[in-house]
Amino acid sequence: MNFPYFICKGRIPELIVKQYHERMFHASVNLTWVKVRQTFWIPHGTTYLETSLSLENSIKDVPRECYTIRTARVSNLSTRKNDNDQRIRVDLFGPMWVKDNGIISKHWVALFKYVATRAIHMEVM
Repeated sequence: MNFPYFICKGRIPELIVKQYHERMFHASVNLTWVKVRQTFWIPHGTTYLETSLSLENSIKDVPRECYTIRTARVSNLSTRKNDNDQRIRVDLFGPMWVKDNGIISKHWVALFKYVATRAIHMEVM
């Protein structure tokens, strides 16, 4: 049975933790600690990882704008008042093979797109 190497706090374990953290694609503290613990033992490991990883992340934190949800461009059909209540576009796709009680059957689907409300309705034919 292999025993992990005991390493005191300092610059070397900090570099080891950083290497494992990046190798694990910036995983959480617990996952990084599990991987480090297989080879090395650092006293008060989880708290050491929390502090070293939080220091690493605090340096890289840059004030950034909040993400805003971008909506798709709205066509003129949906913004202007129509004689029709809604404009509808229809697409067909298929065939789709459906197995029901051991019987395989072929079905097509009609996709109704309502321009004004951006709603979609699927009808199996």
